[in-house]
Amino acid sequence: MVLQFDPQIFARTAEIMPEMATPRILLDQALRGLQFYGTAEEQGIDLMRRIGKVHGLQRLALFFELISLMAESDEKIILSSRDYAPNLDADSAAIMQRVTSYILGNLYNDVRMSVAADMAGMTPSTFSRYFKKTTGKNFVDYIHKLRISRACNMINEQAEPITSICFNVGYKNISNFNRHFKRECGLTPSDYRKLAAAPRTKQF
Repeated sequence: MVLQFDPQIFARTAEIMPEMATPRILLDQALRGLQFYGTAEEQGIDLMRRIGKVHGLQRLALFFELISLMAESDEKIILSSRDYAPNLDADSAAIMQRVTSYILGNLYNDVRMSVAADMAGMTPSTFSRYFKKTTGKNFVDYIHKLRISRACNMINEQAEPITSICFNVGYKNISNFNRHFKRECGLTPSDYRKLAAAPRTKQF
């Protein structure tokens, strides 16, 4: 699900509504990438779904509730270093929107950098440098991170065998999947499932 909005709405309204200062801090953090987990993730997903089903003031109210949740939650991880903060102009933002839509639409099948480069109107080598500069990650690592993130969700939410999850998130063989999963999460998919299933009193 993708929710698009003009971030300048908070800068403009903060002048007359001090409450808008907190969302501006969130957006500054979001330039480095944010990943939510635990209760914040569950509530955020629910709000996103509800936003898509309503209109008018009700949609606006849910939007502000979502922003408030993300701004105030401690259940989030900043993904990039403090030095990384891209500044995208309108053209770059449009390019990244097309590329991201292509990646997400084909994540479970075959994602090719050559196709993404064509969509961006660049040669593969130029696009590779552009993508790294824009996202802070190279194209292949970015795909792996998205796939492993999806695999984590499936392991948490479904009883599906690890092998099936491997193929369902776009990997061609289990050994590559296990290697990338351990690199991203610090443990194997099987150990991750055991940890997720274990009774616990604290969210990690």
